[in-house]
Amino acid sequence: MRRRMILMGVGLVAIAGLAGVGVYAASTGDGGEPEPLRIVAGSGSGDTTQAAGIAADEARMIAPVAITYVLGAELPALDGAAPVWRTIDGSVTTAEVERLARALGMTDPVEVLPADQGGGWRAGSQDGTAPSLWVSGSGTGDWSYSVGSDGRSEVVCSAPADGSTDVPECVMPPPPPGVPDDAGARAVADGLLRAVGLDSAAYEVEVSGDEYGRNVLYTQTFDGLRSPLVTGVFVGGEGRVTGANGQLGRFERVDDYPRIGTAAAFAKLQEGNLGWWTEPMPLAAADARAAEEAAATQPVERPAVDPATSGEGAGAVDLPATAGVAPGEPTPGEPPGGDDTVVTIEPLPVDEPLPVEIEPITVTITAVEPSLTLLYGDGTVFLVPAYTFIAADGGRYEVVAVPDGLLVPAEPESLPEPLPEPLPEPAVTEPAPLPAPEPVTTTVPVTEPAPEPTPEPVTIPGETVPVPVTATVPAEPEPLPDQPTIEPPPPTG
Repeated sequence: MRRRMILMGVGLVAIAGLAGVGVYAASTGDGGEPEPLRIVAGSGSGDTTQAAGIAADEARMIAPVAITYVLGAELPALDGAAPVWRTIDGSVTTAEVERLARALGMTDPVEVLPADQGGGWRAGSQDGTAPSLWVSGSGTGDWSYSVGSDGRSEVVCSAPADGSTDVPECVMPPPPPGVPDDAGARAVADGLLRAVGLDSAAYEVEVSGDEYGRNVLYTQTFDGLRSPLVTGVFVGGEGRVTGANGQLGRFERVDDYPRIGTAAAFAKLQEGNLGWWTEPMPLAAADARAAEEAAATQPVERPAVDPATSGEGAGAVDLPATAGVAPGEPTPGEPPGGDDTVVTIEPLPVDEPLPVEIEPITVTITAVEPSLTLLYGDGTVFLVPAYTFIAADGGRYEVVAVPDGLLVPAEPESLPEPLPEPLPEPAVTEPAPLPAPEPVTTTVPVTEPAPEPTPEPVTIPGETVPVPVTATVPAEPEPLPDQPTIEPPPPTG
C-alpha cells in the first residue's frame, strides 16, 4: 500500500478554511520572480492534517504518535526552478462528455446537472444496475464509469452452517471468458483514451490483474514528472470495459517557479512531527473532575412518598442508596419527615481516565524525487512542484517545493453589492362615499300625572272637624256676539 503525506507552507495552513477566487499567475515577462499563486488554503493532493504513512505497521495509526524523521542517505539538492501548470478554463464541455460516453459504448443522453446538485454531467442508470457515467464540474473534470451490477458477477457470501459468528463463507464466481492478457488490455484502454483525445504517450502505464480482468493505470506526466492525475481502466471478459475513472481537464503551462531545495523541505517535514492524531483524545482528568463537581450541585427529583404507606409492603417507594448513606436513613440535605420531592445527593465516584501514551516512531528517509502536487483555487487547479521523500519502509511524504511567499491565500472576490430594487408605489384607492343617514324617529311616551286623591272626611266624637269645602268658580262666560248699537230717538220739542 502506497502511503504519502503532503506538507505545505505554515503561513498558508494557518488560515485554513478561507475560501476565495483562484487566479493563476502569469509570467512577469521581464525575467523577474513570478507572481504569487492565489490558492484556497488547505488544498492539496492529499490530507495535510494527517500522516498518511507514518510507519509500515498500519496498526500504529490508531494511536497518537510522535514522529522523528532522520536521514539515512545523502539527498540531492533539487533547488532549480520548475514549471507550474494550471487547468484550461472551459476544457471540459458537454461535447467532451458525450464523446466519452460513446467511447464507453453508452447510448444514453448526457444530462447537465444544476449547480444545486454540484454541477457536472451524468448519463445512464441512477440505481447502479446498468451502465452509468458521472463527470464533475471541477477544473480537472473528474469522471467515473461503472458497468452496473447486471454486467458483472458478484461474490456470494453466507453465514457458516454451524451458526457460529466466524468469517462468512464466500464463494467466488467463475472467471469470465475471454479475459485479455496485459497487451490486449492495454490495447483496449489505449483506444478509450484516444477516443476522448488523450495521448497515452503522456502517461506512465502499469498493468496488473488476474483471471477476472486487467487493470490499466495511466499516470499523467508533465515534462517527465509524475502527477497525481491517474486514469484507471478495468478490462474484463471479452475485452469489455467494466469500470473506469480519470480526468477530462486539460492543463497549460504558467511559468517557472523557484524551489526551496530538499534541505529546507526536509526541515519542514521535521517541523510537522507532532500532533498527528487519528482518534479523539480521552477526557482529561481535570475535565472529569469539573463534570463531577457540576453534577453534585444539580437537584435530583424523586417521586413523592406517602408516609402512611412508605416502608416495607405494597405501595412503598424505595430510593436507591447514595454513596455514604445507608438505606432507610435520610439523605443529606433532606429535612426530617421526608416529604420534600427535591433533594441533593452525593455523586457516584468517577473513574480517572487512563493516561495516554504517545508512541515514538522514527522514520528513516532514504531517497527523494521531484514530483507535482495539486493545489486548488476557485475553479482553477494548479500543478506545482513538490518533493516526495521515500522512507525505508516504503512510506512516501510529499512537501510543496514552491516558497511560502509565492503561495498566498486567495481573497474573496470583491463584488459591488447590488442596490435593492425600488418598492412599487402603493395603489391608492379612493374611499367609497358614505350613504346619507336615514332619519331616525323616536317615540317618547308621555305619562300624565295621576290626580291627587281627595281626602275622606274624618269624624272624631265630640269634635267637629271642618270639612273642606271645595269652591266652584264659575267659568267666565263666553263673550256674546257684537249687537248692533241702537241710538235713542232725539227729544221732541
